[in-house]
Amino acid sequence: MVFRNLYPAVVYHPAETALAVEAARTVLGEDSFDSDHSQLMGSEDFAFMLEERPGNTALLDNGSTAGPHDPAYDFNDAAIPYEVAY
Repeated sequence: MVFRNLYPAVVYHPAETALAVEAARTVLGEDSFDSDHSQLMGSEDFAFMLEERPGNTALLDNGSTAGPHDPAYDFNDAAIPYEVAY
């Protein structure tokens, strides 16, 4: 088996992460926000963008549905105002 390293690691930048956390706290309130999310293992082409510019991403909860890459995924329209405000 041959393993190829095609994607760099996704590494968020501290200042942009702090800005994202503050925006989420402002929009969602402290009780609806988790800034201590565990690390995730995966590949993401956003890593290439982060090599060029500082940044961050966020995971937004969609309620109790399958994940976004699952055929059973059902987008929660009630989340739209929060996502737009964020």
